[in-house]
Amino acid sequence: MNNIKKDGEAAMGENVKGGGKVQRGPDRRTNTLRVVNELIKRRKRVLAKYWELAGLEPFNSNTPVTDKLTVFCQSLMDYIALGHFELYNRIENGQERRQQAISTAKTTFSVILDTTQKAVAFNDIYDTDEKARRHENLDTRLSILGEALATRIENENKLLISMMHCRRGTNPLPQKLAEKNELRA
Repeated sequence: MNNIKKDGEAAMGENVKGGGKVQRGPDRRTNTLRVVNELIKRRKRVLAKYWELAGLEPFNSNTPVTDKLTVFCQSLMDYIALGHFELYNRIENGQERRQQAISTAKTTFSVILDTTQKAVAFNDIYDTDEKARRHENLDTRLSILGEALATRIENENKLLISMMHCRRGTNPLPQKLAEKNELRA
């Protein structure tokens, strides 16, 4: 069970939701880095699956849409959930302490949440094999979702970079990722 103090912070080393420990200082940053790397990996997978699916147009019974759509929806939800539950939940619950991240979240967080709702709505339409067999309006819905993902990635990058910011200068990771084009869609 959670051992949360009144101010919303657990004492160092106390268990928190999910059986984990509250991480402080470098350990917390290491965890954030791990989650950011995993988020980027999942994002890449979603984008690859998106383009694979979009390349099947026109959508009809002669194309392998159903299986690819089901896999895409699962990848999409894995990506969305990781960001929300591992990173953005801290902001939403007022537990983020890094001022740069808090400041950036004021302009990006509502956009990210809006794109989450659009992704979940898409998933709700096509999340099972039975639903995925219905291809009507799939091209339009994929286009709308693609725009939402592009918007999400743009705002998510700003927030991720701010979350990786250290008090004594900046962490070189965001710059290296930007140079390698890892943070871009």
